[in-house]
Amino acid sequence: MALAAGLFPQATWGGWNRLTRADEEQVGRRFHSQVREYLRLSRDPDVQDYVEKIGGSLVRTVEPQPFFYRFVVIEDDDINAFAVPGGYIYLNTGLLSIIDTPDELAAVMAHEVAHVNRRHASQSLSKGSLLDIGMFAAMLGGMFLVPDNPKAAMGIMAGAAGANLQAKYAFSRQQEREADKEGLRMMRAAGYKPKGIQTLFEKMKQATRLNPTNLPPYLLTHPLEEDRIRAAATPPEDGPPAPESPPLPFEKFRTTIRVRYSPSSEVVQAAYREEAEKQPGDHSRYLLGIAQLAAGRPAQAAEQLKGLSEEFRALPDIERDLGRAYLDMGAPDQALPTLQTSTRLFPNDYLSWHYLARCYEAKGLTQEAIAAYQKAVDRNPYSSEANYQLGVLLGRDEKLGPAHYSLARYYLSIDEPEKAAEHYKKSIALFGEESPDGKRVQREMREILKE
Repeated sequence: MALAAGLFPQATWGGWNRLTRADEEQVGRRFHSQVREYLRLSRDPDVQDYVEKIGGSLVRTVEPQPFFYRFVVIEDDDINAFAVPGGYIYLNTGLLSIIDTPDELAAVMAHEVAHVNRRHASQSLSKGSLLDIGMFAAMLGGMFLVPDNPKAAMGIMAGAAGANLQAKYAFSRQQEREADKEGLRMMRAAGYKPKGIQTLFEKMKQATRLNPTNLPPYLLTHPLEEDRIRAAATPPEDGPPAPESPPLPFEKFRTTIRVRYSPSSEVVQAAYREEAEKQPGDHSRYLLGIAQLAAGRPAQAAEQLKGLSEEFRALPDIERDLGRAYLDMGAPDQALPTLQTSTRLFPNDYLSWHYLARCYEAKGLTQEAIAAYQKAVDRNPYSSEANYQLGVLLGRDEKLGPAHYSLARYYLSIDEPEKAAEHYKKSIALFGEESPDGKRVQREMREILKE
């Protein structure tokens, strides 16, 4: 399937080809639908949760916020990250696997958010040339996906002359400097250390020295000029000092990425086993357990995690991770008390409620599962899996109005607004247009879908 130019209306304004925000959102949705079709996206809820927390902390520093931002992890070994109009930020697992600190991750994400916020891609349209939205979306496929995934890019670009536009509309040096400056401001405002930019650039520069004929795709669309490297080496120190980032959540994230997605996964796992033997203790034992969980060895992971000290198990995520290991083992009876403890200790953690709902579902406790999924979506309204499962269970329980409402939220979360509208309308009809729930859903549909 390809993005043909005829799928989109032409976007012109006063002789200048400038996309409106609504146009950019449409480009982003169409582009993302093709990414979902051609590329493999991570479905690990813990990985997605960590990325969204970092991204959310950065986006909250942007006022006003022009878009609803989405952070997407692509399972691909190439070192790449990119943003497209409408608030879509993509991160390859190949890039995530070389990141060593939360500050480096924040540096990548802040830079991409800045490109979107400054609307750099749409600004690249030249005066006097007629370019429609479909061709623009295809051009983005050429810019960001050709080096990374030729098959996907060719599918997206077919019929729209995207290849010819690729070089013409790449980010300029000035736009890269603007994104660096704005990204640095966001990092500092969110509490991340500016040094993350410097260490990230050093890794990119090292990659070019080691293999100058095969640059990481990231550098093809984000040229690393010497003035950018010098500026990163001496970031401004104005403002309050950035606090230390809590290391354990990031270490868990990094462990999962390197074990699950690295071509040398066995070597990485061996390193964690060696570290646990050389430096025994809660910290190394926990990371070994996470490595085994990421490697698909939940029984071994559970052995490590249940052996942690009571004090360590009171930290965020620990009980939840043990409960997830039991679930992956097919042992919901063991998972249940652990996940109940996690929701008691951390009642605002949506993933604890999500896994508890899965546990209830595995035990055939439908009402308890519905209640837990509801708590999960109350805490994270855009959790696609929780909304979907909640809709399915409500439907089986013959609560059809709430079921269609949950499915509407599911389709919103995966960027299919037409299907979301269908389920919203079915929900309204079942609730009754004049009922309190019917009126609430109508207001939400109008606000979100502009209907």
